[in-house]
Amino acid sequence: EQEFILPLAGELHNFIPNPSGYFPGVVQDERGLSMWKHQYAHAPEIYARMMALEAAFYLSEEPLANDEVRELLRKGLHDPFWRIRQLAVSRFSDYDGADFLEIERELEDKMKSDPASNVRSEAFLAVKNFLNPRHIAQARVALSDTSYGVRAAALELLLAGEVADADSLARAYENVNDSPIFGVVANYYLGKQKKDVGPWLMERIQLMESMELYQYLGLMASYLLTTEESEVDKALPFLREVAIHEPAWYARMSAARVLFAIKDINNGAAALFEEAITKETDPKLQQYYQQFNVER
Repeated sequence: EQEFILPLAGELHNFIPNPSGYFPGVVQDERGLSMWKHQYAHAPEIYARMMALEAAFYLSEEPLANDEVRELLRKGLHDPFWRIRQLAVSRFSDYDGADFLEIERELEDKMKSDPASNVRSEAFLAVKNFLNPRHIAQARVALSDTSYGVRAAALELLLAGEVADADSLARAYENVNDSPIFGVVANYYLGKQKKDVGPWLMERIQLMESMELYQYLGLMASYLLTTEESEVDKALPFLREVAIHEPAWYARMSAARVLFAIKDINNGAAALFEEAITKETDPKLQQYYQQFNVER
């Protein structure tokens, strides 16, 4: 254990132990709201400002009911750095408290005019359940955005709002070569229990690699749990290939999760799950698989 003594010239107003996020590990920091407000207002480092917003938000169970926290996050909506603006927008997701109309207008401004596509897309997701006709209209305009991420978020808002042409919108985006858009359409079809979605879903997922597999293989589990056993049998060779031979460990883990989810409805899946965890050589995954309660 080391002790650091820092000479100070003048009165101490605040101390930021890890302003740029370079320290390894976790810094225990129990400062109160006034200090986090001061840090956000005065820290030039992006990480320090982001940490201030995060810490202030988690000081209580209902942070947005606190006027000071809410005002701090509203300032974050206009931060010079896009990632901080995105964070602030996400904290107002499905918000329905004090200053709602003012905050809704600020989110609408982020949807239309924020220069960062990640912020624009986050704003559409934040208001997705508001069911405001203005947001529906803005989402239709955003389907022509230069960013596929914004298009995906706008499409998700429209499908969640069950607009009259939701089915035709989903069909129009079925074969767009973009993973988030695929995820939006697939979730819509699975939620609607669309018939004959299996071949399309399987074809699209089988074209994916590494991180995309990690993110979207769970959709296959949702489908396989509700379809006929013959469809499950068709998916097993692909799941075995990913669970055992995919180079990315997180993709192997995702395939193993799918096998675990369906092993009680298909004996072949149960056998493949056993094979996957037995053949796994990565220590992290070996430890993770020990958490599964599997009878051998």
